[in-house]
Amino acid sequence: VIQDCPLPNLLSCLESIQITRYVGNLLDTLEIKNFQKLSSITIGTMCFNRCYKCLIENLPALTSISIDENSFSHRVYALENNIFSIKNCQALNLLSIGRLSFRYYERFIIEGI
Repeated sequence: VIQDCPLPNLLSCLESIQITRYVGNLLDTLEIKNFQKLSSITIGTMCFNRCYKCLIENLPALTSISIDENSFSHRVYALENNIFSIKNCQALNLLSIGRLSFRYYERFIIEGI
């Protein structure tokens, strides 16, 4: 949700990220970092299936992360170093991960919550 926020100030203005289904399937890494007002992240079904890294870090206002089913889950792209990491998100009180998401990931790191 961006309202009256010039692009260079995006890190200090963005409050919500909502990603619909079937998005980001050509990316190998998803990093969401340093958004000072970001309070929620919602990722739909079948998203980011080629990603082997999902890094969510330094989001002081983040209260919820919701990831629908079958995201981050394509077997062909399952590597030994697949990682899902949440760090320094002190306000986080809801983490919802749908069925079969991250099913081939081997490392989950949650720190600074």
